[in-house]
Formats: sequence, C-alpha cells, structure tokens
Amino acid sequence: MRTLIRKSFRKTVALLKIVRKTFERFGEQRAAEAAAGMAFYGFFSLFPLLLILVTYGGSFLESAEAQSQVLEFLVRIFPISGEVIERNIEQVLRARGPVRSFSAVALAWSGSAIFAILARHINSAWSTARQRPFITRRLMALLILVVLVVLMVLLMTANTLMRWLPAEVNGVAQVLTHMRYFTQFVVWATLFVSLLTLYRWIPNTTVSWADGAWGSLVASTAILLTSWGFTWYIRKGFINYSLVYGSLGAVAALLFWTYLVGFWVLFGACLSAAIGENEIRCQST
Repeated sequence: MRTLIRKSFRKTVALLKIVRKTFERFGEQRAAEAAAGMAFYGFFSLFPLLLILVTYGGSFLESAEAQSQVLEFLVRIFPISGEVIERNIEQVLRARGPVRSFSAVALAWSGSAIFAILARHINSAWSTARQRPFITRRLMALLILVVLVVLMVLLMTANTLMRWLPAEVNGVAQVLTHMRYFTQFVVWATLFVSLLTLYRWIPNTTVSWADGAWGSLVASTAILLTSWGFTWYIRKGFINYSLVYGSLGAVAALLFWTYLVGFWVLFGACLSAAIGENEIRCQST
C-alpha cells in the first residue's frame, strides 16, 4: 500500500509539473496572440485553399449528387458560417474552368500560407527545436496542401466506388454516413491523426509518438467540444454577430472559430513538448 501511494504521489507531482510547464510554455510563446495571427492568415488562406481542393478534385465533381456531397462535407468541417462556405464553393464550381487554367500557382501559395504559419508556431513549442528557413517552411506547407488535395481525390473516389458495392453494404454505409455521432467520430479521428502527424513531423527535433499522441488527443477533443459548444451558443441566440457586425457577422463568427481551433492546436503542441521535456528530465535523473 505504501509503495502504491508513493507511485501515485509521484505520478500526481509529474502531472502537475507537466501542466505547469505547458502553461508556462504557452505563455512564453504568446500562443494566444499567435492563434489570433493564425486566424487572420487562415481566413485569407481559406478560400484559395478551397479553390485548389475543388479544382483539382474536380474530376469527381461532375454530377450534381457529387457536388452536393462535397458541399455537405465541407460544411461539416466548418460548423460556423456554413452558408458563407457553401456560397463560395458554388461560385467556385461555376468558375472552375478558368480557375484551373489561370493562377493555380498563386492560389497554392496563398492557400498554403496558413500551414507555413502553423508549422512555425508548432515548431516553437519545443525549446530544443531550431527554426527552419523560410523556404523550407513554405515547402512543407505546400506538401501539406498536396496531401489535402490527394485526400480530397481519394474521398471522391470512395464516394464513386460506393455505388458499385452490393445494395446491402451500400445501404449500411449510407446509414452510417448520416448518423451524427458516427460522422463526428470520423471527424475527431481524422483530426487526431492529422495533429499527431503534425506534432511528430513539424518540430525540428525528436518527438516520440507517445508525446505527440497525448497532445493530439487533448487538442482534437478540445477542438470538437469547443466547436459543439460554440455552435450551440450561437444557435440558441445567446450572441448575434449580425447585430454588431451587420452583413459581416458570419465572417466574424468564422474568424473567432478559427481562432479557437488555432488556440487548441498550439496548446496541444505545448503539452506534447512539456511531456517530452519531463521524460528527458526524468531519464537524466
């Protein structure tokens, strides 16, 4: 019993140290202000990013059914200001031909700006990580953009292949995709894997899978719960951005939601860094 109490006490002390170190690192990096900057860059990168995704995933968007599936998918990713996203995507679909042949490089550069800023701030969460050159960060951001385009193409391919499945299997798949909690779990799992990959790959230092997993678990769960809470808060009418910002109310809500997402992404990075530094300190002693 005495040994169990000692182990529990040590784990509690280690946990408190990790929490303290996380908040210290979060404050040192001025992560709250960094999240505001990410929201700014994210807003100006959002629509060029959507243009790239829809344009180069366009081979699978010929039917009206496929287009409606893409719109529904993107609106689920952005629970706030869904009408703004949907209206912009519809305009993209109408102007898809000119976009494909003109200014693709400029769109990719603008759309990847948020990923370059994200990579810089995630890397800063680790005290042992050295900042990469600007060109390297931009190349990493463009690589993330390419991965997103590939995932969009794979998603459209999966939607197309579902029609060839047997009627029984296809029916089950359709039921699952329309189940709220199943789709939310898929969104959470995708977010968890994405953050785990970023926390492992972006820092210019060694990060274990366990350290990245804890940070991504907390960040992905917090983002999902925050999105639920913020959506409920707005739908219940506790706040009406239109009364303050007029026609820009939906844009203001989207900016604030983007800020919350960036806040938790950076908090998860600081948590992963704190866990890793605590393990190194324990091994050295």
